[in-house]
Amino acid sequence: ANTVGQPSTGTGVESSNTNSNSTNIGSMTDNVSDALVEFKGHSNFCFSVQFSPQGNLLVSGSFDETVKVWDVRTGICVSTLPAHSDPVTGVDFNRDGTCIVSCSHDGLMRIWDVATNECLK
Repeated sequence: ANTVGQPSTGTGVESSNTNSNSTNIGSMTDNVSDALVEFKGHSNFCFSVQFSPQGNLLVSGSFDETVKVWDVRTGICVSTLPAHSDPVTGVDFNRDGTCIVSCSHDGLMRIWDVATNECLK
């Protein structure tokens, strides 16, 4: 089991297997083998994770200073945004899922276009 302050092998987001008798959402104390999908790719702590409004994407922000966008079904990283010069402390999608906002210890908030990965502001 992971403890606070230790990096995990994924983002800590786990789902229960829909083919089993269990309908509970996985917790950080579950075995990694119980996860439907693992999201691996950050080189440091993952600090913030949010689902897109459509539920098909995850966005994660990490102490590795990047923002990653993930396909929920496959666990594949579909884009990596070189977002900040310090750890990313928060990420979220806008209401329609077309933009991502990220914030960091560098004091900046950035807005990203999901379709083009372009930094808009």
